[in-house]
Amino acid sequence: LSDPEKRQVYDRYGKEGLSNNGGRWRRREQTQTQGDDDESHEDCNFFSFFAFFSYHFRESRVKVQIKDINRSSFMMYSNWKIKARVSQKSSVKPFTNGNGFIIVLDLMDDSSEIQLKGFNEEARMLSETILEGHCYTLSDCRIESVKDSRKRYTAVEHDYALVFEPWSTVEASRPFVPRFKVPFIDLEAVISSKPGTHFCNTLAVLIDAEDPYWHRVQATGRMVLRQNVKLLDKTNNVVWLVLWEKFIDQLSPHIVREPVIFIKGAKLFRRGTLSLQAWFTTRINCSPSSKEAKELRDWWSRERVSVRGLTGEAATQSLR
Repeated sequence: LSDPEKRQVYDRYGKEGLSNNGGRWRRREQTQTQGDDDESHEDCNFFSFFAFFSYHFRESRVKVQIKDINRSSFMMYSNWKIKARVSQKSSVKPFTNGNGFIIVLDLMDDSSEIQLKGFNEEARMLSETILEGHCYTLSDCRIESVKDSRKRYTAVEHDYALVFEPWSTVEASRPFVPRFKVPFIDLEAVISSKPGTHFCNTLAVLIDAEDPYWHRVQATGRMVLRQNVKLLDKTNNVVWLVLWEKFIDQLSPHIVREPVIFIKGAKLFRRGTLSLQAWFTTRINCSPSSKEAKELRDWWSRERVSVRGLTGEAATQSLR
């Protein structure tokens, strides 16, 4: 017994505790009867086969792009998976009736965006497991249609959403997933947008800001901190952007340098003066690095003093 591992097993279980499996020594618990020992070997063989089958079953799934997700027979009954980056992650929120919890995540790849929802225990698991900005592979998610009445509450332009079920799987993936280039419109298109438009994405220069003040929300009566800022782009149109609480803290260090900002999922508000509002699903990037952002930044550095003839209601009206 020159092998230290063999000596350790021999000292603990005796000679019967040693067995040779393909030249590799392993520990084997002594059992009371030979029948129990045979049953343990059968269980071991079963679980080994199950693990082997599960691995190859996962690997055989068809990878699809987010833009191709729909409720066709292929997507509903075949084995598929997506590899995506978590662009936004909400907190776990209770339902208004108090019966359960929900979490919503925005997923993106280089083709499109889609929302992933989790409820109750799945919501808690996703909250603890998923990190914003990281990449994951998901499979066995349920596909549901997004009703037209619900599209006014989300800036993700996809006709379907994913629901994370108890049997769904999520695994960390390699960090490289090409980002989807989010389309946006200029401020002239924002002003002339149709009444049915609820959300928009835009790129503009933050040129002015009013002092923050406390505002009473009519629906709840709660007092919240609000700030109105002015946006300008190459069309010489000015539009108000309404910021609430967390967005004020995000933008306040950047206002002095008149930054170029990219606003994703700003809500159009048409009561009185047209304005954009930073909704709870809105994302604001204070230092976009796209080609269009660089061009707008260069334009503003040249035209900061000479810009004249600003148009739009925000050029002459206040939101207070």
